[in-house]
Amino acid sequence: MKKMKICYLPFDYNLKSPGDRRRTVFWAQKRGHEVTFSLEEKCDLIVVTEKSDFRDSQIQKNGAPVIFDLIDGYLSPENSLVDLMRGFTKKLDGQISGSIMRFSKHVAYMASLANAVVCSSVEQRQIISKLNNNTHIILDSHSEIPLLKFRKKERDPKHLSLFWEGLPYTAYGLKLLNPTFEELNTQINLTLNCVTDNDYYRLLGKYWKISTLRYLERQLTIPPENINLYSWTIKNLISIAYQSNLALLPISTTIPMQRLKPENRLLIMWKLGLPCLTSDSPAYARIEAETNVSIVCKSQSDWQESIHQYMDADFANTQVIRGQQYILNNHNDEVLLSKWDSVAESVL
Repeated sequence: MKKMKICYLPFDYNLKSPGDRRRTVFWAQKRGHEVTFSLEEKCDLIVVTEKSDFRDSQIQKNGAPVIFDLIDGYLSPENSLVDLMRGFTKKLDGQISGSIMRFSKHVAYMASLANAVVCSSVEQRQIISKLNNNTHIILDSHSEIPLLKFRKKERDPKHLSLFWEGLPYTAYGLKLLNPTFEELNTQINLTLNCVTDNDYYRLLGKYWKISTLRYLERQLTIPPENINLYSWTIKNLISIAYQSNLALLPISTTIPMQRLKPENRLLIMWKLGLPCLTSDSPAYARIEAETNVSIVCKSQSDWQESIHQYMDADFANTQVIRGQQYILNNHNDEVLLSKWDSVAESVL
């Protein structure tokens, strides 16, 4: 493929957001494409993200084919009120132009307008394909994270170090495990290590600032002194994973946007050499079947029993070995780059 000039409308113009650096920016840098942020410049391709102003007239005036990178399930909001408030606040803040309407309507408009849509799960593609039949599934690149072997640590049968990683606004999923934490606390001394941002904004990424640690201490039944928070850096991700025994990825599968999420975070845990337990989402269930390992928990008793099971180092190591082989076969850089190439070729 020839080198291109791509007009990219990012999540964040510093390109530090995972949605930027692990997706379009990863592809552009690896393939040597030039990236501009200006729709007024002549370019070969426009890539629009969820943070873009879909109603910006310059998108169509530019004339270049448009790819919509739709990572999250905004076409399946929790309810109509949340959907309307999201659209209203984005309009009020100037993030999006046009009439006030439910945000999913803006997203559907962009999905229909684009020459191609990229999403991150099979379930999302099924929904988006009703609006755009040129829809592709591409997961994030995790090339910034090294592939680490499972470390068989000396284990105290009365202590367990749990690991959680993610953006702060997804930390509420840990509350779902409070009954499990309460039960385990009677048998085991639990430590929860979280690698995330120290604080975050509850509204539009810039309003209503919250301390992530204070939030976790208030919401979880693990004793506050046993909850550790570390700023998200690659160095911390590696070192804190090294100190931990087991990763947990609970999500609320009754919330459509959560249920539609892909397996990215599970793959990160495996790259870090950590065994992992997850909620019963379609993506995690698929990976469980493909790798023939036990990761999905459907009830509190499942979580409790599985956590005990994965305290066995050999059992935990088997999951990591199979998970890493899956990554090497299905999620290497060349696989991801070829998928991005295919999307571009489909619109040029």
